[in-house]
Parts: sequence; C-alpha cells; structure tokens
Amino acid sequence: MTVNTYQKILEDTILNVFENMYYMFPEKQMNNDDHFSFPLSCFYTKVSFCTNQKKIILWGTKQLAAKMAKNFLGEDRAFSNAELIDIFKEAANVIIGNFISASDSAPDIRFQVPVISEKQIMQYDKDISNAVDLVYIIENEFFRIALAA
Repeated sequence: MTVNTYQKILEDTILNVFENMYYMFPEKQMNNDDHFSFPLSCFYTKVSFCTNQKKIILWGTKQLAAKMAKNFLGEDRAFSNAELIDIFKEAANVIIGNFISASDSAPDIRFQVPVISEKQIMQYDKDISNAVDLVYIIENEFFRIALAA
C-alpha cells in the first residue's frame, strides 16, 4: 500500500471513530503552530504491530480525553486521571482496530495493548521519519496521530 492510501485510511478512521463514538468532529490542520498554546499536557501512546515494523502513535490533550469521556459515557462530571487514561486507551484500541480492518491487512495482524503515558509537548515538530503525521483540532483541543513504517 502507498503512503497516500495509509493516510486516507487514517483520516477516514479518525473521522469515523470520533463522530460515531464521541459525537465530535475532527478538523485536520495543515499549519499546526497557529492553533495551540504550547506546552501541552497530553496523553501519549506508541503501539507496535506484532507482525511488522509499523507503529501508530497517538497524542491527545487531557481536556480532549475529558470531553471524550463526557460524550461517550453521557456523564457531565469530573473524571479521574485513571478514567481519562482508560478512555484514551479505548480510543487507541478502536482507532488501531479500525485502521487494520480498513487497510485489508492480513487477518492475523495483532497489535500490542496500548500503554498510555503523560507527556509535555513543547512544540509541534513534524517527524519526517513518520510515513503519515496528522494533526487535528477536536473541540478546540489537540489530537495527533502518526504512522511510523
């Protein structure tokens, strides 16, 4: 598959997951520095596929995770950090699973269970080693997904 095909699948996957699970509407950004005040406190995960060298990397602000939890669970309350990590981990699982399904990969492709950490992003630097690197504004919050091949 070409890089453009992978990018299209990731874009479609992000739209589908956020619209259908979280009732949110991602807006892809081209020039990423103008919309965010760095540093950003983000959840972060890098998930490797067990059968090849690909990795999917996700970043999302804690505020985004809180909005996702509110929309997904239908509860307007403060969520604990552990609950926010769980909601971000579930999103990572769904995004990666949908990406694998849509990419017509071998049916036996497996991926590692996402491990979520917290990371301060000082600025947006596109990593040219990533095959695909996409940034979104979702409900005025930062979300980034990258595919490393």
